[in-house]
Amino acid sequence: MRRAKTHKSRSHTHTATYRGMDNTRILDSLLKRTKIFQDVLGITSEELSTLYEKAHAFLELNRFEEAQSSFAFLTKLNPFASDFWIGLGVSYLMQEQFMQAFDAFIMALTMEPDRYECYAYAIECCTQMRNFTQAEALVKQAVTYAKRHPRHEQSLIILEEAPHLLSQIEQAKLSRS
Repeated sequence: MRRAKTHKSRSHTHTATYRGMDNTRILDSLLKRTKIFQDVLGITSEELSTLYEKAHAFLELNRFEEAQSSFAFLTKLNPFASDFWIGLGVSYLMQEQFMQAFDAFIMALTMEPDRYECYAYAIECCTQMRNFTQAEALVKQAVTYAKRHPRHEQSLIILEEAPHLLSQIEQAKLSRS
């Protein structure tokens, strides 16, 4: 996992996070009316990064319940940080709580729809739950997004990895028949 992206102001967060989404105006309007707990409690970006590092350390130590609690807390402090949702998803995934993990990865994709790892993790959850139709739809969604946004950093990765993801889905179908 990469270091969490935290921003000093919410206005920067929503312009960077929701770039390219169809519902940007709705989300921007919501953000203008809503204070996040990070702001209400006066938690700085540096303090939030320290909390993220502690939560991530729990993952690295295979302390998945502590990681889950920590990342759940972080998503409440700032629900717009995709790295917090990814961490929560990984902690659920490692405990084989696939539906909860899937939901967390979808939240991360909502925040940053160009993150290959979110698609890969969500697809893994789908294959574990034997929801192959959803897994294939996610690959299609990822490829569509990457083609529409060729300049995004992860678009090339998505396009290169899509055949591999489809192959993994096919293998999962065959191995569980």
